[in-house]
Amino acid sequence: RRMDKPDDRDKPNGEALAKEGGAWMQRIRDSEKREDKWMKAATAAEKAFAADDSATEEGTLYDFNILHSNVETIVPAIYNSTPVPDIRRRRVEGGGPEPKPPQVPQGQQPDQLAMAQFEAAKQDFERKKQNDADAKAYGDMMEKAISCLVDDNQLDTEVESVAQDGFLSGRGIMRIRFEMEDEGKEDISPEAVSWRDFRMGPAKR
Repeated sequence: RRMDKPDDRDKPNGEALAKEGGAWMQRIRDSEKREDKWMKAATAAEKAFAADDSATEEGTLYDFNILHSNVETIVPAIYNSTPVPDIRRRRVEGGGPEPKPPQVPQGQQPDQLAMAQFEAAKQDFERKKQNDADAKAYGDMMEKAISCLVDDNQLDTEVESVAQDGFLSGRGIMRIRFEMEDEGKEDISPEAVSWRDFRMGPAKR
């Protein structure tokens, strides 16, 4: 075939796409059917929290909004400060006593086997010590990187929103968004996801 002729295999298969799209639409409908009652209850709870007048359609709007005061009191008890990263090795290789050369009476030559064992133990000790130092340096570097990611208060705002959704609707959802920007720059940011935008289909687990 000609090299400049487009390959039909590279073209989207409309029938296959329609079949896949239909399957996903059915999954969404199944999830909405499964959680219909819960969605209505969560909507009513959120309206009551916000003292929305339209809450009377799906729930009772009371003169004193005790739901709002309860949630606003509980959320700070669950999340009240930005977490501090703490990255370290689970097990430290070194930490034992440093090997000492074999004791030799004055005027005698040290035993060659004992000296060889000492040198091997010393090298192993130094290797483990260096591994621990390297691991600590890497951990410190990652801690500083994470601190830079959360020092703009964005994490606090998103987690508080997740906690509020959790108490109102019974479902708080967080995801981490990764974006590749120009010139290879990468951006990672936390993002709260509204319970309205999350679907969970029927399953045994």
